[in-house]
Amino acid sequence: MRIFTTMALALALAAGTAGGALAVDKDRVDGSVKQMKGKVEGKAGDITGDSGLKSKGRKDRVTGKVQNTWGNVKDDVRNATR
Repeated sequence: MRIFTTMALALALAAGTAGGALAVDKDRVDGSVKQMKGKVEGKAGDITGDSGLKSKGRKDRVTGKVQNTWGNVKDDVRNATR
């Protein structure tokens, strides 16, 4: 349930509809989704004992974190130049 709430908030922010918040960079949203996907894959790998799935989940979490951070930097630059 927490994942769906986070995704809904991310989508609302991207659309600029969350209480008049500024729209966020697409990389932030995509990175957050990728991080969540990685967490799910990692847990599934833990439960099933599949080390490949667990490793893929770890890779997706790290990739998503980097993408999210890059989007955050772009947002900061955009907001600083307004």
